[in-house]
Amino acid sequence: MSVCVTVRTKKIPAPDVYIKYLVEQGEAIMITSNDYPSVKFGNIDEAIRGIEVNKEEDGLEVRICSFSSKEDYRLFAKTIDALMKITGGKAFLENADEDEITDPFETFHEEWIENEVKSAFNIVRVLIGHNGHQVVMFGLFCKFCLGACFFSEF
Repeated sequence: MSVCVTVRTKKIPAPDVYIKYLVEQGEAIMITSNDYPSVKFGNIDEAIRGIEVNKEEDGLEVRICSFSSKEDYRLFAKTIDALMKITGGKAFLENADEDEITDPFETFHEEWIENEVKSAFNIVRVLIGHNGHQVVMFGLFCKFCLGACFFSEF
């Protein structure tokens, strides 16, 4: 599961342009992939899965995957906002014309973040409970495992 926002624009800035912008806004960013078609980064001490910025035909796609940290979700909104300001492009949820995002912070607010985190826990808990196995996910820095023992303690 993931959430994607497409910033439709013909102006595709080099990744260092918006990463520098985010750093100037106070973000401490670690980059694990810094070239298109997919740029991946997150906050150095708080990221679990990070976010991706992917080059698409009609602009840039910003993606965040389930089981991300709250800080990953906050960086997701900040990156969408940065790309909209830098490119002058318009943002759309899941690339749908009727779901334009005019203010990423209003759309991806703290309550939305909390709901996404809880939903991710519930989905993984059901998967582990159903098959009794661990789930391996790709994180920003390395793979990580979630198993039945973790969730019984949680």
